[in-house]
Amino acid sequence: MTEGLLAFESKDYLKATRLLLSPAEDGDEVAQFVMAIMYLDGLGVEKNRVAGIRMARRCANQGKPACQYILGRAYVEGNGVPQNYVISHMWFNLAATNARDESERKGYSQKREALTRAMTASQLEEAQKLASDWKPLKETQPRAYP
Repeated sequence: MTEGLLAFESKDYLKATRLLLSPAEDGDEVAQFVMAIMYLDGLGVEKNRVAGIRMARRCANQGKPACQYILGRAYVEGNGVPQNYVISHMWFNLAATNARDESERKGYSQKREALTRAMTASQLEEAQKLASDWKPLKETQPRAYP
């Protein structure tokens, strides 16, 4: 898989796709993250929002904050999924909570706080409850909500 990441970093997207798609399908969260970006941006594959969101959701469900952020953006913009501020806030909140360092946490928190200003109190309460109840999943467990 390291070779696939190196191919992606060197912008050899066709090679990266060939080397990362199988690990992504098998549940590797790093490969899923990279494939999500490649599908969403059309890098080495045909641009496909549905496949990109699917990959992002799979790695977000495993707790990867970058993928949680991707889903937060998708839901706030209604890009590839129906616009939903509650679900978007949940994903931004989880990304901030699961961030690897303070810089990442700050960026995710800023997106969450900006969205908070556009939400009603009941929407915010629902989003916070969803985030509080959320638990990471192994690849074989289905998720009941987006």
